[in-house]
Amino acid sequence: MKKAVFYSIIMLTITLVALLLTRYTYVPILKQQQLLKGINSVTPINPTLEQSPYFDTKQLLNDRQKTTTLLKKDGFFSVSFYSPDGIKLTGLLRFDPQNQGTVICCEGYHVGTRFDAAALTPLIPANYNILYFNQRGYYPSKGRSAKNLWFFGLYHYQDIIGAIQFVNTLSSKPIIVWGTCAGAFNAAHALIKIQEQKLSYPIKGLIFDSGWACVPDTAYHFSKNMVRKFMGVPTISKSDTLVEKITHGLLSFLKKILLIDYCFSKYDNETTLLGKMYTISVPVLFIHSKNDIIAPFEQVQELIIQTSHAFSWIVPESTHSMIHIKQKSQYQQILTQFLDYIHYT
Repeated sequence: MKKAVFYSIIMLTITLVALLLTRYTYVPILKQQQLLKGINSVTPINPTLEQSPYFDTKQLLNDRQKTTTLLKKDGFFSVSFYSPDGIKLTGLLRFDPQNQGTVICCEGYHVGTRFDAAALTPLIPANYNILYFNQRGYYPSKGRSAKNLWFFGLYHYQDIIGAIQFVNTLSSKPIIVWGTCAGAFNAAHALIKIQEQKLSYPIKGLIFDSGWACVPDTAYHFSKNMVRKFMGVPTISKSDTLVEKITHGLLSFLKKILLIDYCFSKYDNETTLLGKMYTISVPVLFIHSKNDIIAPFEQVQELIIQTSHAFSWIVPESTHSMIHIKQKSQYQQILTQFLDYIHYT
């Protein structure tokens, strides 16, 4: 009897927490004229998308040349431009001066020389230009990449400002910045810096997909889930108290030995997004999965609350930076509605 009462209390607590999380997740949508109304788990599958070669990830994610060939076949051409600090960057652009605007795509931490975000091509409306580019340090772009996480975020945002400046020389029409993983993190920094420096560009929106708020918490969250995965227990879940204690103890020990806290804290105030998102005045669409093992969902909730013009689409379960591939039909509808909202407001 006591066990039954105990388990009932636990289940009730979990339910209440889940309801609160759901409420805070979707409040921004309801406040923004229910922009994403009608998008749910039963969205019809678009057969055209399912057959698109852009979703053949086994081929494209491992072969830069095939990705480039496919993009050029669809009207993309090679471009180059400079970041504000003088780094030469290269990319592929699909451009028509008659289009409504341009979507600048900022990729994640390990982009290599591939265009991993190429699967966005059939998801973005055809009346928008698209720019993919290699960030600094990734051939054929110049410069050095910050492989050490404690330096990450100090200057990568300048690549995105350079892309914005480049697109602005081609057209004065709206610019929308899309970023995933570290690309979302850097894109938000770019918009914050532009606001701080009082620069004027026709930026109309930011899509923050699977991004994070600060480097130390993200590194800890990912490390914790890798330890749990190595131990053969579910990631994200905190139901196993013993495992959680072991994981926390092991990571705390490593952090002290390797001086990780010192290394991260040196630049954290400069690179964290927490407490800064309110300065972004354009609409921001947050896309995230609750079970993301790399970018903590809790961080994104904080960013949503701190953003003055926030929308959100939270997926119960997916893979980090793969929502646009695994939920492609829904993603296309979300993206189209957000771009329409920007265009007509």
